[in-house]
Amino acid sequence: MKRLRLLGPLLLACLFSLGVVAQTKVDVSYTSKEKLIVNKLELSKKTKMSKIVELLGEPDRTSTSKVDETANFYENLRVVVITKNDLMVAFGMNFTWDNAENYPEKSFIGNLNIADYVVTTDSKLEDFSAISSIAISCPISIMCGIGQKDTKTKGLVTFNDDGIMNEVTFLLQ
Repeated sequence: MKRLRLLGPLLLACLFSLGVVAQTKVDVSYTSKEKLIVNKLELSKKTKMSKIVELLGEPDRTSTSKVDETANFYENLRVVVITKNDLMVAFGMNFTWDNAENYPEKSFIGNLNIADYVVTTDSKLEDFSAISSIAISCPISIMCGIGQKDTKTKGLVTFNDDGIMNEVTFLLQ
C-alpha cells in the first residue's frame, strides 16, 4: 500500500508534465510583416533547438544531412524542424506526401495562415497567387516563393503535377 501511495503522485506528476510539454497541434502563422510564428513564439535563425523542445517537446526522430543540418521530425505534429549548430534553419509541413524523405509521411493537421489566407490541404497554386497582402511569386507551376528578396524569413510552397500542394517550408536566414 505504501508503494501505491508513492507511485500514485509520481505517476500523476509524470502525466501532468507530459500534458504540459507535449503539443497535440501546431498553429503556424506567416504574418504580413513576414514573421514566422509557431504556437505564439516568433522563430528566427537565432532560435535554439532547446527553445523548440520547450515549445513542441522532443522530436520523434532525427537525421543528419551531408551538410551537417539536422532534421528533427515531429511525426505526431506532422512537422520537421531543420537545425544547424543547434540553431533553426527551416520549419516545414507536409500536406500531401510525395515520398520526400525530409518531411513527415502524414499530412499536417495544425493551422497554417499565410497573411490573411488560411491554408488547407485543398489549397492550390491559384490560391497562393491570389494573396495580395504579402509578396508571393509563382514562377513555375510547381512552386511559389513567399516573402521579399531581403526578407529574413522566406517561404517555399511546392505542388505536384496536378496542382495540389505538397509541402510548405519556411527558411530562416
